[in-house]
Amino acid sequence: SIGAWAFKECSSLTSVTIPNSVTSIGEYTFEGCSSLTSVTIPNGVTSIGEYAFSNCSGLSEIILPNTVETVGEYAFQHCTGLALTTLPSKLKTIKQRAFRYCSGIVDLTILSDVLTALPNDTFDQAVNLERIDIYSQQLTSIGNTCFYSDLKLNEIIIRRITPPSITTSTFNLTGISNGTGYIYVPDESVTAYQTATNWSTYAAQIKGISELPTE
Repeated sequence: SIGAWAFKECSSLTSVTIPNSVTSIGEYTFEGCSSLTSVTIPNGVTSIGEYAFSNCSGLSEIILPNTVETVGEYAFQHCTGLALTTLPSKLKTIKQRAFRYCSGIVDLTILSDVLTALPNDTFDQAVNLERIDIYSQQLTSIGNTCFYSDLKLNEIIIRRITPPSITTSTFNLTGISNGTGYIYVPDESVTAYQTATNWSTYAAQIKGISELPTE
């Protein structure tokens, strides 16, 4: 493992290749490395600790390998240049505020089918997020203000057949809450989502996946 606080605030660090022997990245490991632009994480890493890359504002290149199972609280907060497009297939746990203020994320696919929750503020103020596609059939909850102030978020695809729980503020200040966006769910589940607690607020905006616009 790379221990906690190992490279915290190393402002001259620009690029990192993590050795193949590493299986975990500790808390605050690269926190505040403001000049860090690229990180190579090998297959074999299973966990990324809390605040591990927080405030790495220059970080733009990183791929999370399919071995990653846990992303800690605030792990990528304020990584404003990070243009993630996918989260890996074995990801089980995302802690709250993991991708807060990640304004570089525009179109994100969460490939995991074992992810059980998107907790509070996961993508809070990811202000350029326009689309998210969530594959997990194990997803049971999407937390409070999960997408708070993601004003461009106009397309959410949720592939779980049974509606996960949401709160009254899960989609606050998004294209969903202001009425311009749509939520796409399995065709056979449209009515279940339209009548579920808190989902019913957006009943007119819930459509079947078969209605997804084609490019």
